[in-house]
Amino acid sequence: MYCVCYFEAPEPWYKKSFSTTAGTNVAAASVLQLFPAYIGIMKAATEEARAEKAKEALVVLANLEEAFAQCSKGKPFFAGDSVGYLDLAVGCNLFWLEAIRKMFGVTFFDVGKTPLLAAWAERFAGTEMAREVVPDADTAVVFAKKLQARFGSNTSAK
Repeated sequence: MYCVCYFEAPEPWYKKSFSTTAGTNVAAASVLQLFPAYIGIMKAATEEARAEKAKEALVVLANLEEAFAQCSKGKPFFAGDSVGYLDLAVGCNLFWLEAIRKMFGVTFFDVGKTPLLAAWAERFAGTEMAREVVPDADTAVVFAKKLQARFGSNTSAK
């Protein structure tokens, strides 16, 4: 589970509105489902199991795409014009999703299937904050392969 404390000057965090809407509830639920979905792809013992887990992950992303449309209201981020806590919660998964794409060929943010999330991912990755702290996918691939060995899963990766 993700716990994100979001502080942003000049307005203190305790004055920010964290009220939920149907979109933020769906987005939060999807974020919580995202981690087990992509870890399931890494842990899969067979290609068939991996394909099934990939389908499950893509369902989660379809829900997240819908939630993004509701939350962003046509603006660049879940929070609107600037990065908010849902952006951070989803964004901290981007390097893992890219690592899994490199390892297994599973494309999560597809312009044809999730155009809003694909554009959002590019915007989020382009923020100064993300560029400063998000590791590159190759580093994640190395670590993911170590996790796979620990899981005892099929380590055949592309």
